[in-house]
Parts: sequence; C-alpha cells; structure tokens
Amino acid sequence: LRCNLNEGILAMTSGHRDHAHHSHSDDAFGVRNLADRLGICLSALCILHCLAVPVAIALIPALQTFVDHDWFHVALVVILPVLAVMAFIPGFRKHRDKRVFYWALPGMALVMLTLWFHESHAMQALFSIPGSLCLIRAHWITAISACVANLATVDP
Repeated sequence: LRCNLNEGILAMTSGHRDHAHHSHSDDAFGVRNLADRLGICLSALCILHCLAVPVAIALIPALQTFVDHDWFHVALVVILPVLAVMAFIPGFRKHRDKRVFYWALPGMALVMLTLWFHESHAMQALFSIPGSLCLIRAHWITAISACVANLATVDP
C-alpha cells in the first residue's frame, strides 16, 4: 500500500483502487485534501506575487500607477482562515499530528501581519513569504499525516 498524492483525494492503493475500504468519512477527507491543495496553491501564489510585483514595477515603472495590490492581501487574510479550518481541523482529528499547528499558526499570523504594513511592499514580503512557506509546510504535513493515518486503518 502507498499514499497516492496525485489523485483528487489521497487514496490507499496497491496498484488499483480498493473501494471496499472507503467510507463516507473519506468524502470529507477528500474535501479537506482539496483545501490543503488550494492552501498550498494560494500560499505559492502569495510568494509569486511578493516576488513578481516589484520586478514588474522595476521593469515597467508606469505599472506603479495601475498596480493596486492591497486587495490581494485582504483577500488572502479572508480566504486563509477558511481554508485552514477546512484542512487543518479535520486533518488533525484524523492524524493527531500537532506539528501542523506549529507551522500553521505562525504562518497565518505572519500573513495576517501584512495588513499592518500596507504602505511598504518590502515589509509585506518580509512577513508574507515566510508565512506562506510555513502554511505550505503545514498543508503538506496534514496531507501526508492523514494519508499515513488512512493507511493504518486499512485491513491487510
């Protein structure tokens, strides 16, 4: 058996899907895994945004008058807690791996701190890049730990 992270949900496979071992709780697990995937994607998008906007403005100074990216940080601060609840809480109930919160809570705090530094892109990047990396790590731990927990519950 192995954890297959390339499917829409984490699945226990031995070359083929064994539907006999999937229960209704796995449906919620699939939704939670989607939240992990979205969380990883949004955190990566945040890092890309922090790195790309200054480069774009440096290359094309006229963009500065058109680029208003404060809405991006506000949107992330609204979306991140929702994804965190959808991913980390159900995942923790399944795998009980506290390391998720050691990464997730500081990550969310760092990303949320960017709202206080809306005047300085450098300060926003200083907080949001490490915060996003922490969140990516927390989502990754959740996905792997939940997969391992699922493997432990499958009959041989």
